[in-house]
Amino acid sequence: DFVTECDQEENEEEDLPVILRCENSFVSVRESTLVAQSKYFKARLSSKWSKKSGRALVEEDDDDFSRMRTINISSSNPTAVKFLFEHIEGYPQMMKQCQDFDVLAEMLLLCDYYMMAEPVEVILDKMKNTPVTADNLVTVFETGKKLEINERLKHVADVLIRRSLTYAGANLASWQSVL
Repeated sequence: DFVTECDQEENEEEDLPVILRCENSFVSVRESTLVAQSKYFKARLSSKWSKKSGRALVEEDDDDFSRMRTINISSSNPTAVKFLFEHIEGYPQMMKQCQDFDVLAEMLLLCDYYMMAEPVEVILDKMKNTPVTADNLVTVFETGKKLEINERLKHVADVLIRRSLTYAGANLASWQSVL
């Protein structure tokens, strides 16, 4: 089957970096890491994909630079792309320090889209342990509403909305306390 053929190809090719581009941000990730973490990238980086699409993703040249693959990730937050893919490449510092619910939610959406299971628990744990405050209250609520449209992330959205409403009810006696 297609997935088994992709596994065989993975062992046959060199482990070259793949450049992920999101707007003006670039992240280099080893092909083996992408393939191990994501069913999408496993298929996307196989030679079957390039043959079926009719596009050569790898140039026939011995120069490693010319053989690097570049994949454009559009309609995403560049910070979320950078933090997520650096995390799976073994550099988790930026994700660990992130307290921006919007960036964390975007990473969850990227995991869902690219079929990446491993980072999800780390991101959910980070969301759980990042407190709701007066400064991020609106962002937490809006993030919940943003995730609500994705059926697989609806439970996360419900928790975020509930946390923001609980904080608002317990800490904001009136509209004056927001100002």
